[in-house]
Amino acid sequence: MAYRASMAATKTTPGQGTRDKLIDAAFRAVARDGLADTNVKSIAAEAGVNPGLLHYHFASKDALLQAAVESATARYMAEIDALIAATPRAELFDAYVRFSAETLEANRDLFRVRLSLGVRAMNDAGLAAQLEVANEAIRGRLAMVFGAGAGRS
Repeated sequence: MAYRASMAATKTTPGQGTRDKLIDAAFRAVARDGLADTNVKSIAAEAGVNPGLLHYHFASKDALLQAAVESATARYMAEIDALIAATPRAELFDAYVRFSAETLEANRDLFRVRLSLGVRAMNDAGLAAQLEVANEAIRGRLAMVFGAGAGRS
């Protein structure tokens, strides 16, 4: 399931833990309002919780945003991993191109949030290091996909 669709589905999931609600709400708020206009109050309102709960579950807004990116990236990578596992190597590159085209709109918010954080990371070495971990994992999967494509005759 594409990340944007799964985030919409989790907005009102009964029984969802407060921490997860905050992670999903932070992601939606940044995707909708941008990084500069997202604050603790807007995230709490989006999650339907008291703003103090954000500080109970996360050391800072930045820690919450990091968790939101990690969650989104993990879901996106799970989609790629499922594609890799289900596709014969000879067909993998073409399958990935189709997957990318079919899920581009659904994953738009993920790319928007990652780009916003990437811009911020240009002046924040700690954030840059955190994003690099996710980027390295994604590059590894893409190397496999593109390697399969290069092996075609």
